[in-house]
Amino acid sequence: MFSFLSNKTKVTKSKLAKPKLAKPKTAKSKTQVTKEEAARAKVAEVRLMKQNLGRVRLAYGRLMDQDGINTVVMSITDDMTLESPLNQTILEAAGPKLEDDILEHIYKPKPGDAYVFSGYQTGFTNIIVVVKPQAQNAELAEDRYLLRSYRSAMDAARKIGADKIAFPGMGVEYLRFPVTRAARLAVDGIVEKIYPEMQEVRIVCKDMELYQAFYDRLQKLGWSAQ
Repeated sequence: MFSFLSNKTKVTKSKLAKPKLAKPKTAKSKTQVTKEEAARAKVAEVRLMKQNLGRVRLAYGRLMDQDGINTVVMSITDDMTLESPLNQTILEAAGPKLEDDILEHIYKPKPGDAYVFSGYQTGFTNIIVVVKPQAQNAELAEDRYLLRSYRSAMDAARKIGADKIAFPGMGVEYLRFPVTRAARLAVDGIVEKIYPEMQEVRIVCKDMELYQAFYDRLQKLGWSAQ
């Protein structure tokens, strides 16, 4: 059938609607892509933080009394002082060979350096020795030195394949860091360096003040005691 429109008939837009055309997709701007990548990276970072925190344990007591640990950490000063009470306990448990090897193999150390020794007679597989500044330099002992000590110890643990390591609360007595500051630096340095093979990082606190400082810092990051 043929049909036509007379010239008297008005053609309205509604009667002859134009077909809808699909809007061309516009490429995302670099700014949009960067923001999305940053958001994804942040989500991944939070997820990793939670995983790492799940491997941290907090203990109250003596470092050398810890069971189920294969590696412990001790600290010396950059002038090779070994006279802290904890060091003396570790040296006595290890036997004279540990002190001899420390004095023989550590030469002109810098704050934050880490060295690995065997466990000798302690019952542990390895002892990691980290270096801290001298006491007279305590006022100059910036956060980075203590932070680096924990990071270096964790890096050393990874190199030797340690999967269960125990730390004392370093920097509180000898360098006189406030406990809250020492706990913050310790937790930050440890958590960011936990690796997939690490099963447990145990932070051993000699008194309740130090324990509470670590507990508060860990909880602030989303940790829960297990």
